[in-house]
Amino acid sequence: MSKRIKPVQPGQTFGDLETRWYWNTKSGERVWKCVCTCGGYCMVKERGLTEHLVTNCGCKGGYGR
Repeated sequence: MSKRIKPVQPGQTFGDLETRWYWNTKSGERVWKCVCTCGGYCMVKERGLTEHLVTNCGCKGGYGR
């Protein structure tokens, strides 16, 4: 049985990032505008959020690390 991934919703948090809104790319991927706990913001592909590849805006000495 495969595990179903719940869709990302506005207001969800992933590490230090909170999702605000998204748009779809031409290839069908979602890109989210996220706000970090430091007050910064970044644009992140949904896959980067769900796979925990990006967890902050880069404020902690490296993008997402």
